[in-house]
Amino acid sequence: MTRATRAMLIWASILAGIALLAGCGPSIRTDTYNRPDGTPRLRQSYYVDSKGFERLHGLAKYWDEHGAVVAEGTWRDGKPWEGRCWIPAAGDAGSWGGLGTWHDYRDGQISSDER
Repeated sequence: MTRATRAMLIWASILAGIALLAGCGPSIRTDTYNRPDGTPRLRQSYYVDSKGFERLHGLAKYWDEHGAVVAEGTWRDGKPWEGRCWIPAAGDAGSWGGLGTWHDYRDGQISSDER
């Protein structure tokens, strides 16, 4: 077997492994919620877990009514991870009423400058 053939086989194996790994894990979805005038209010990424619950995962971006970005935060497996994240109040008040608080996160913890 020549060096070129061996190198091609190695690269083919690597690419096949990457393709297999890319198909593993949950499918990430992204939704954008707009205001009545069509300007974006919130864009967030999530996946649906094995029990059917949506888990925020990835970037969440928030805009004000003028179209300026007011906050960006990253979520991991349903938990705030980095940046500024909106944490809904517990129960229906948070999920339906829009009540909650903003917090700054670093490595999954509320950042020390906010404590």
